[in-house]
Amino acid sequence: MLLYVIVDAASCDPVTTGIAAARSGAHFVQLRDFRSNDPEYVATAKAILAGAGDSKTRLIVSERPHLVQRIGAHGVHIGETYRDIQTAREEIGEGPILGVSQFTPEFIAEHLGEDFPVDYLSVGPVWTTVSKANAGDAIGVAEAAVRANANPYVSALIGGITAANVGELKAALSPETRAMAVVLGEVCRAADPGAAVTTLLRALA
Repeated sequence: MLLYVIVDAASCDPVTTGIAAARSGAHFVQLRDFRSNDPEYVATAKAILAGAGDSKTRLIVSERPHLVQRIGAHGVHIGETYRDIQTAREEIGEGPILGVSQFTPEFIAEHLGEDFPVDYLSVGPVWTTVSKANAGDAIGVAEAAVRANANPYVSALIGGITAANVGELKAALSPETRAMAVVLGEVCRAADPGAAVTTLLRALA
C-alpha cells in the first residue's frame, strides 16, 4: 500500500511540506492550490520538484492538466472542479498519471470505455474528515474495502486516515488489491511533516 500526500496551500506551506514529504519517502505528493493563478502554481510546483532532489516521489498536479507538461509533473488529479476526463488525458498525453475522484468505475466504463487509461480512482471518505467540508458521510472501513477490492483501477483511499488507523484499513483489503493511503491533515498540519510521513510509512509496512 503506497502513501499519497496532499499538500494544500490553504492548510500548510506547500513547498516546505511537499519537500519534507518527498525527502521522507512519500510515494506521491499532490499540490492542491485553488487560489493561485497558473504562473504562481507552476512556480510552487517547480520549487517542490527542485527541493525533492533525487527522491522517487511523483508530483501530481491538482485540477490543472494543462500544466503537467510545463511543470514536468508526473500526472494530474481531477474531479472537484475539472470534470472532463477525456480532455484531461489528451492534455497530459499517454504517459503521465491520471487520477480521478467523484467518478465511479461504471461511469468511466459506460462513457469512456473499460480500457480508458485512468490510473487511479478515489474511494472514500473512509472516516470523517475535517479537510473537506463537502466530502460526504464516512463510508467506513468495511465498505471502503468492498469498493477498493472491486475497483478495476488503483484505489486512492481517502478521508480521516492517520498513522493510528491506516493499519486497520490495510488489513481489510484483499492482498491483491492495489491501493494508496491518501492523507492531508496528518502531514500538512503536523508540526514535523517529515516525521509524520515516516510514521505513516512505518504503519503501512
